[in-house]
Amino acid sequence: RNLNIIKNTIESNPDGNYEFWFFMRKWDWIWISRKYKFLRENPKIFGFPGLETDLMIKSLRRAKFILPLAKKGGWFYWQRLTGSIPLAINFNIPMIMDNELAKIYELENTSITYENSMSEIMDDILGIKDEEYYKLVEANVKYKIDICKNNEKRFINLCLKQLSIAEKKDFNNLNI
Repeated sequence: RNLNIIKNTIESNPDGNYEFWFFMRKWDWIWISRKYKFLRENPKIFGFPGLETDLMIKSLRRAKFILPLAKKGGWFYWQRLTGSIPLAINFNIPMIMDNELAKIYELENTSITYENSMSEIMDDILGIKDEEYYKLVEANVKYKIDICKNNEKRFINLCLKQLSIAEKKDFNNLNI
């Protein structure tokens, strides 16, 4: 996880009106907050370790953005989907992520992106107007609809392919 982005953002915007909420397994939070002491010591950071699903959903409904903490070049960046991305998509919560990660998952329209540091866009995040924010939410909904349509097409093609294979087998087994 790229926690330096959190630390650097807080250090460069100490008076900003924002908070970082961490949702993770209890033992992950214990380990990570011991390793990175600033997570426990900073009043802008809130940990919710081992939160029950229904309470996490209620909390997520109050979140304005989700920040995937996939480290560039790391395992979750290229080879595994960090759980925060599907969470954000399913709850229609816009994301804050680096440009490259947004391109990998084709999320440029659903996110506010930065090149090197979140501090590049902090003013945009803190000053976002409702109209701009809801455009991101709408883009997120459209993204989901497009994904569903593509999945439906793939499923139909797969079924047709299987049907075609089955028909060929049946035809080859006919005794004429």
